Amino acid sequence: MISSEGVVVALDAGGQDVWVEIPERASACGQCSSAGGCHSGLIGLGNGARRYRVTNRIGARLGDRVSLTVAEGTVLRASWFSYLMPALLVIAAAAVGQNVGNDPGAVAGTLLGLGGGLFFLRWNETRLRRSGSVLSLERSQVAACHISESL
Repeated sequence: MISSEGVVVALDAGGQDVWVEIPERASACGQCSSAGGCHSGLIGLGNGARRYRVTNRIGARLGDRVSLTVAEGTVLRASWFSYLMPALLVIAAAAVGQNVGNDPGAVAGTLLGLGGGLFFLRWNETRLRRSGSVLSLERSQVAACHISESL
């Protein structure tokens, strides 16, 4: 699993979803050859902070430190669905179109395959977001230690 620490910066109406901000990339720790910063974090290896909308299954409140976790195999499945599946649909639809209507049929089949691939991607993204299986929200271990020390 890949995880990153973040802070709840906003709650949606009703508190069912939260916006979690992952800060800028951490500085390099010296444990590997990366001098520019840590690349072992979650999503968004860019320069600035990133915000993610996540289903609030733990009852997080504004300002809580949380951990965002991506399940094993999620990146591989995402690359399969994002790249290979639409390409296969375009090729298959173009081949069917070529057999049905020569070149104009191949063009029409290509466009239908591309549209079908994009529709499939959008449908799959919506389904995964609703299921909450891509990103999971957990209480941060740092926050738990901090709370126990203050008691």
